[in-house]
Amino acid sequence: MTTRLGVRPLGVRGEPLHSVAGQLLSVIRRRLGDGPADLLAEPQLRESGAGIDWYAARSGTARRLSELDETQRTEALRIVEDHLASIRSLGAQLMGSQTSEEARLIGRSLELSTSRPSDDFVFVIDGQPVIVAWGYEADAAASLQPFQLATVPAAARPEAVFASAPAAAMLPATRIVGWAPWFSALLFGLLLLLLLLLTSWLLRACVPVDPTLNVATLETPAPPAPEAPPDPTPLLKAALDSAADEERKLKAELASLEAELKDKLEQCKPVEPPKPPPPPPVAKVDPPKPPPPPPAPRPQPPQQASAPPVNRPPPGQLPCDWSGDSGGEGVTRNKHYLGDKPGFVALNYQLFVRPDDIKVIYRGQQLAGTGGPRSGRGGFGFDWNPVAGDYSVDVIVTGEQWGTRWNYAIACPRGSRR
Repeated sequence: MTTRLGVRPLGVRGEPLHSVAGQLLSVIRRRLGDGPADLLAEPQLRESGAGIDWYAARSGTARRLSELDETQRTEALRIVEDHLASIRSLGAQLMGSQTSEEARLIGRSLELSTSRPSDDFVFVIDGQPVIVAWGYEADAAASLQPFQLATVPAAARPEAVFASAPAAAMLPATRIVGWAPWFSALLFGLLLLLLLLLTSWLLRACVPVDPTLNVATLETPAPPAPEAPPDPTPLLKAALDSAADEERKLKAELASLEAELKDKLEQCKPVEPPKPPPPPPVAKVDPPKPPPPPPAPRPQPPQQASAPPVNRPPPGQLPCDWSGDSGGEGVTRNKHYLGDKPGFVALNYQLFVRPDDIKVIYRGQQLAGTGGPRSGRGGFGFDWNPVAGDYSVDVIVTGEQWGTRWNYAIACPRGSRR
């Protein structure tokens, strides 16, 4: 299908990007959010191996860029370039990482994923653009056409399908047929050869058969061949492929976590050295006391600096109106900046199958939580009345089982609860 469409895949270490699309989309969604991740459609290799279907994260009718007006097309291309720029920036950051070779390979893969053959592979679903055949480039050999002495109209040919859920985007395929004078002679020779072979096969029935070779003279039929034992190769290959995919996914997550840890360590301030002890006091003769000064004016209470807005949290803290996901056994601690405005804060979560525990801690005390390990979807909230100078809370997610997955979204304070 790729050769017929005139595109070829890109990849690293001889492996195409669509085979590691799950790992790349997971890294993009965790580091950049749903917007850049939803821009890239998810590839699904067909069971027959004849092609790849592409599925979008949102539902709706897929429309080509050519079907939109100029304003909508310009806005869609702007969104595409903004998201691709974010993915390129993340890829460059991981390529410059000195932690591991795996992180640099992920960075190179992210940079290659921003390539597409042309704008014909961009569709718009529910107002948001989606790219299919990302990680591909136009094949220059597909644009070469042979010299033609005569042309005939091209016959109708099925279209290549890039499916999105639930709508499918159709990519047209065309062909040009050229006929040469010698082609008729070649076709006539092939038909004559086929006729001779068919005649020879029919005349075999007229040839006498050696009685020793005639199976009709055998008294008893030959015993049936024993059934071959089941071949364990497909099961072993499937298990090996599954283990290899899981290994690549874990390596990608490990490299991303190492790069994220390095960034956080760079943001930490070094510990200041202790100040030197003060010099010993020197005995001095007290001078005569001056007359008492007039009473000083009453000091004004110090004014506290206003807290930064909620959309610009201090370094090392996450904002509110934020959502993210993760998983795995252990404890995950996120510090969210809620600002100095009191109000009611809501937190919605999706804990999937394996249970997790979520707690919200402020100044060492629990404000709210799930009340223990939970599974499935839910939410809770709490009243936010901060102490001056301390405007952030800790959201602690504890997973007690390996392979757990979770996500949550925390909102900014919105007035008081009614």
